[in-house]
Amino acid sequence: MDYCGDHANLHKANPKDAMDRGEAVELPPPIIIQGTTDSTTPPLIPHRFEASYQEAGATWSWNRSR
Repeated sequence: MDYCGDHANLHKANPKDAMDRGEAVELPPPIIIQGTTDSTTPPLIPHRFEASYQEAGATWSWNRSR
């Protein structure tokens, strides 16, 4: 199933990309749930999102559960 259309729309709809472009975005408290054996999304991805979120003016705190 093709949710975003072409590659350009994928980046246009991506919240991290919108923050990196400096667009005005709402910054609700985020929640990221990722398993320790996730082979699809490297741990670096949520950390990059965190950096963009904080640069956009939001606060962030990690709550790691094991």
